[in-house]
Amino acid sequence: MPLWHWPTETLDIVRGLLALAGAANLPAAPGLLSVGLLPAVLVGLLLLWLSYYWQQQGQLARTDALETGLLIVLLVVLPPVLSAGVYFVFWHSLHHVLRMNQLMDRNLTTPRRSLWAELRFFLRRSAPLLLISLTGLVVVFGLAWTRTASGPVLVSLALLAASVVTLPHALLVTLGMDAAQWKPRH
Repeated sequence: MPLWHWPTETLDIVRGLLALAGAANLPAAPGLLSVGLLPAVLVGLLLLWLSYYWQQQGQLARTDALETGLLIVLLVVLPPVLSAGVYFVFWHSLHHVLRMNQLMDRNLTTPRRSLWAELRFFLRRSAPLLLISLTGLVVVFGLAWTRTASGPVLVSLALLAASVVTLPHALLVTLGMDAAQWKPRH
């Protein structure tokens, strides 16, 4: 969506990352990438939702379609760097914090807590890893080459660093946290 709706801003971020890495630059316009990518993503989403229905997971398909629609609105309304930040902090991360709380809190008799209580619960248990992550960000920001990066490129570098853990994170969520959802319901 950002490449399709915000082509100049998105390409500027990518060009900044490429220049910082000393890589070859991109063409002036996104061309076939933005034209062909959007239909491919839409077909992929449609196939995903159909597979949910095939697995008798209609509610999951409807929830995912609604969340995808909301995400598309977010990506269209806000510029790329801002939409990525809003999505990651206030949607994706918060969603996982609340899910992790359910896994970490083995006392199932605990009444439902407020959002602030949920965040405090999570922060108390994740403080050591959070401290390590924040230290890593301080080190990355302190490196000399990051000083040459502009704001959007610096944010993109942080997102690039986060992407390193995307596959293990996706496997953990899919095979661990969501395993029960993938069992066919008859």
